[in-house]
Amino acid sequence: MYKLNIGVGASVIRQNYIPHNSKSFIMDIVQQHKIILSEKIIHYYEILEENDFYKEALVTYIDTISNVDSTHVFYESLGDNVSPKEELIYYVKRNPMSVLLSEQEEFSDIDIKGINLVTPQNMIDCKMTPLFKYSFPISNLVVEKGENCIEYAKWFGHLMEEEDQIEIQDKYVLSHKGVRSLKKYYFPFIKKGTTVNIFCELVNNDSINEIVGRANDPFFDDWDLHVFLCEEMHDRIIQFGDLQISIGVGLDFLAPSGRTRKRCIITITNRKSRIKKPKVKCCIK
Repeated sequence: MYKLNIGVGASVIRQNYIPHNSKSFIMDIVQQHKIILSEKIIHYYEILEENDFYKEALVTYIDTISNVDSTHVFYESLGDNVSPKEELIYYVKRNPMSVLLSEQEEFSDIDIKGINLVTPQNMIDCKMTPLFKYSFPISNLVVEKGENCIEYAKWFGHLMEEEDQIEIQDKYVLSHKGVRSLKKYYFPFIKKGTTVNIFCELVNNDSINEIVGRANDPFFDDWDLHVFLCEEMHDRIIQFGDLQISIGVGLDFLAPSGRTRKRCIITITNRKSRIKKPKVKCCIK
């Protein structure tokens, strides 16, 4: 799963230990990514927490994530002339895919120009921030007709980074329009050599020979492509690892014109149980 590096403000850390707080779920989101830490940042969290019970819980949390590489990135503290908040901002800026997760007022006294600041309220409101886009599940995200296709292509591409096997289920994906979308918005963002299994149907009076011809387009030679002709298909999804991306109107909502062709609903789930494969009639590649 794609992970961001997150600078977390003390204002967010504290909310995790306040009973009946509507924003405490934010730390569940943080745990999907990597939190930026240093000795100075940890000390900053500790000195701002006056309640001994919560301070002990905080220390336990820090100790837990500090022992697992996938949960954090740890940096050497800067000199004494740099404040903890300045240090946190400095290391957020050093990371190419990073955000600062904090209440707005916590960093109001520091220049955070160029930083992706995300507030807990942004997450509650499902605002389309980098943190929202890479934290799951995402339910019923509405894509309006006429939006920029390449932004969605890049997003899906980041999610598929380093994946060795990707499955696509979409009855229309090897139609004339579907292949144009695959070639422009999907395969260019899939690592070459990746195994891609496509499940599709004969549609729009296409013949098997036409589907075979599209599947054998030299464009796809850089990937290990397998195509299965199916029947009674319903889902229009991409799935890999623990992620399932459901695209309501199909993958060709990303139109060659560069603008989404119609309104679409996207849902992304993260579960180990995969969506069932459709009924396969034959393998054509």
